Amino acid sequence: MLSKTIWAELSLKWPKSFWDDWIRHPEQRKNRVCIRPEISRTRTFGKIGVSHGQFFDKHLKFIHLSDANVNFSKLNLNYLLKENYDNTFLKNVYTLPVVTFEELRRNMIKMDGPVRIQYNTKDQYSVLVKC
Repeated sequence: MLSKTIWAELSLKWPKSFWDDWIRHPEQRKNRVCIRPEISRTRTFGKIGVSHGQFFDKHLKFIHLSDANVNFSKLNLNYLLKENYDNTFLKNVYTLPVVTFEELRRNMIKMDGPVRIQYNTKDQYSVLVKC
């Protein structure tokens, strides 16, 4: 969701396709952030669209619209404020056990739950994301 003010700013230059990549550019973001909701409120229409189904079979077909009614106005969402969210996020990420991709791929992790695969360079990241 966007405020009316931000829509008035962005709508004048909104692209015909790949808006999700475009909106991440610094010229659009201007140090603003988008908080990903705890419960996805998005859905895909299938292979029809500007990307011509390019990512549908591999990624998008697994997105399901929630059928649970959540009254967000009654929830305490203070944990999403930047000063709270950033600290909690970093604490959560950096307390996770570090594993290698190979350990994960071979099912060698002896615990349930999230883990962290660490990389230190752009090249290491590129190799990992291809896996």
